[in-house]
Amino acid sequence: MTGKKYSFEQIEKKNLRTFDPKVSLNSNSTFRFNAAMCRDYELLELPYAALYFDRESMAIAFQFLPSKCPDAFTVSHKSNRGSVAAIAFFRQEKLDSRDYKGQYTPELYDDPDLGKMFVICLKRAENN
Repeated sequence: MTGKKYSFEQIEKKNLRTFDPKVSLNSNSTFRFNAAMCRDYELLELPYAALYFDRESMAIAFQFLPSKCPDAFTVSHKSNRGSVAAIAFFRQEKLDSRDYKGQYTPELYDDPDLGKMFVICLKRAENN
């Protein structure tokens, strides 16, 4: 033992992953919105989402809606989280969700014509 003195403080156990809004895409073509995103943007009150796709930038925009509109996806809510099954989108665009699975940080974007939406840019997963 050395004569050195330490001033330790106990580390609090916290789940830091839930502090930042995130969108995850799994290999089953489902987008998941974490608890932080649902809480921060009050998404649990919005049961539908319109999805938009910019093919050139591989960007997907989610516009959460209080009522159903044509082509809106149903948002499933469970345990303060949300999800959208987007199998039809991936089939239509001939994309394999396994190639893009992972976690994304959404950008809040205010489209001049469509309004407020959350945007992620799909990128190829490193370990397919």
